[in-house]
Amino acid sequence: MEFLGVGPLELLLIFVLALILLGPRDMVKTARKAAESIRKVTQSDFWKDAVDSSREFRQLPTQIMKETGLDAELRKINRDLNRSQDEVNWEKDVAKNGGNEPSIGQPEQKEEQEGEGEEK
Repeated sequence: MEFLGVGPLELLLIFVLALILLGPRDMVKTARKAAESIRKVTQSDFWKDAVDSSREFRQLPTQIMKETGLDAELRKINRDLNRSQDEVNWEKDVAKNGGNEPSIGQPEQKEEQEGEGEEK
């Protein structure tokens, strides 16, 4: 399991190096100071603004797709693609069964059921 690109062996190496370089007492003091600094940074207004900006930036493509109507068009294309794939699979099943229809419903029946759910 990795955290911030640092695996357990790297973390162990860092811990051992800190213990050797700082000693047990200084290591605790340094860890306490580092924790205080991290707390100050994460509670600062700058950090909150950076997190909000990052969130907005990640949501930007989705927001643009919704505003331009591309999300509805993409759903329609995916639905059409799935129907085409169902038809191809249906034809493969018919060919595999020697011209006999498979026991599952035809793609047209599936489309009618999907269409009923969309109209409601």
